[in-house]
Amino acid sequence: MTNLQITESELRPAAKLSPAAFLLAVLSFALPFISVSCQRQAVAKLSGLELATGTTIHQPALLGAPQEKKVEGLPIVAIALLAAVGGLVLAVLKQPKAQIGSTALAFVSAGCLLMMRSELNSQITEQGMGLLVVNYHSGFYLALLFLMLSAVLSFLRYQIAKPPVDFSASPYAPPVG
Repeated sequence: MTNLQITESELRPAAKLSPAAFLLAVLSFALPFISVSCQRQAVAKLSGLELATGTTIHQPALLGAPQEKKVEGLPIVAIALLAAVGGLVLAVLKQPKAQIGSTALAFVSAGCLLMMRSELNSQITEQGMGLLVVNYHSGFYLALLFLMLSAVLSFLRYQIAKPPVDFSASPYAPPVG
């Protein structure tokens, strides 16, 4: 029979990877997040940073020069990026409460990305009357993966760093009164 208990010394190396996972999640925002295509013709390809801050895209025109179109930043992606950066900052700290904070921020960031996906799918389908399609790329999936990994690793760091609870028996004192 095998022993299924994991010791604290076995968890320490994995838990130290939390800041690295957050850093990789933040860096994933620089990679391509989405592309929008119309009848399999690429219309736009945007990174997470461009989705968060806004950008100008060059749309091909049927006749003449390509048109420039300003794309406004999506607040939900900006929140996801800020939460990931905040989680990175907290993950570097050694206090147990900071690890709970970084765990929460990882979940907030990942949740924002999932809400963005849902909103974009419905908006693009509605505005494009079914002709436009949103494709999600490596930056989006890597950011989600690293954010979930960050949440788990930050929680492990919290479990390791929190002070042990003393369940020792205290002497019985009768109620006063």
